[in-house]
Amino acid sequence: FDMMSGKEGTNHMMSVESPLNGQIDITMTGISDAEEVSIVVRWDESDFPVEPIEPIAPVEPKAVDSCTDVATEIFEDADTDGDGVLDEREIKAAEIPADELKVIDVNQDGSLEYREVLQFVCSCDNELMLVFESFALGREEVSLKALEGHPWSNDYDFSSIDINDDALIDEQEIELLIVLCETTFDAFDGDGDGVPDVDDAFPEDPTESKDTDGDGVGDNADIVASVSNDIIYASAGAMFLILAGLLLGFLRTNRSSNEPEAMWDGEDRMTEVMFGQSSGAADYQKEEVALPEMPDSTPTQDVQASTVDDVFSIGQPIKQQPPSELMGMVLDGIETIEFPTGSGEVWVRSSPDDLWLPKE
Repeated sequence: FDMMSGKEGTNHMMSVESPLNGQIDITMTGISDAEEVSIVVRWDESDFPVEPIEPIAPVEPKAVDSCTDVATEIFEDADTDGDGVLDEREIKAAEIPADELKVIDVNQDGSLEYREVLQFVCSCDNELMLVFESFALGREEVSLKALEGHPWSNDYDFSSIDINDDALIDEQEIELLIVLCETTFDAFDGDGDGVPDVDDAFPEDPTESKDTDGDGVGDNADIVASVSNDIIYASAGAMFLILAGLLLGFLRTNRSSNEPEAMWDGEDRMTEVMFGQSSGAADYQKEEVALPEMPDSTPTQDVQASTVDDVFSIGQPIKQQPPSELMGMVLDGIETIEFPTGSGEVWVRSSPDDLWLPKE
């Protein structure tokens, strides 16, 4: 309340109707030093005395909004058309000072996008003042615990500025940190890997930033960064097929080389049995075979050549032919059998459908 004395005399009266609880300070100032000496102030008490109520100190909040939350709220309020960009009309309506606008508009295109506003609000000096004032609520200091527990966008060392070690950070100490701080937050690097989003092939993956072969897999996780994984997988598949073919061919070759040896071994055993060259020949038990009776006279020469008897010489005893269903051993493509067993008589045939013939 200000009041200037006029030409109404030396007496003046001031009254306060419906005063609020608390203390009201009134300062009387004279026009000259001489007049100040003669000032006399008299107070009349109110007809309704009220006991003064001491103001309650604000309680420090447990948490406050981060600079990202504040920037988002500011931008959404200013972006009236919701197109994600603040144009000249919206900038004027937001009453952004011209000097701040030059700093905020990074690309100097006359409009503001969200990331430009976010970068300005979350710069280290703005972030410190914003969060400190939100915690202080008009007080001159904030607890060190509250500041260290806040999710900061930049890196700060609050314990280093607590000069008096009282676990409280006052305005002078926070101003010192504002001078010393360095902005590490980059709104244009979404994943914080140090590569701007415009140059980052994986803007949301802090472990990847390049995709040299363009296969959708980052260089760090890629088997060969300069070669597409599709080509690598196709080459690996082709190599597998080649190796499988070589292995199969090797196995077949090895099997083919073993078969003749087995055949020759079988033939050697047959020879040993037939000619008694092996000790195992004695193991064969000779069977008595009933031979047909010899004819009284020699057969005539007009016997049909198609009969089996033509195979044998005239006057020779008739040999018993092995049954056709009896199977022998295949040696060099010829099926061979000794019949009767232990007799030394060897029979051969080229097909299971043929009759057994004596081996010449």
